[in-house]
Amino acid sequence: MPSYGEHAEFVRARPYRAWYIIFHEVKPIGSVYLTEDNLVGLNIEEEQINASLPSVMRFIEKKYKPN
Repeated sequence: MPSYGEHAEFVRARPYRAWYIIFHEVKPIGSVYLTEDNLVGLNIEEEQINASLPSVMRFIEKKYKPN
C-alpha cells in the first residue's frame, strides 16, 4: 500500500475527471475512473463483472457527458 503522500502525488500527477470506488452491498469490489479525454478505466473483481458492469456504465452515462 502506498503512503498517503505517495497516493496524493499519484492523484495530482494524473488528470482524472472522476474516480469512484465500486461497492457490492458494503464491500468494495473495485473502482472506475474517467479521464479528461473521455477514457473509462475499470478495475473490478472478476466474479463481479457480469453483475456490476451494466449498473456502473449506466451511472457513468447518466452522470457524465463526453468532453
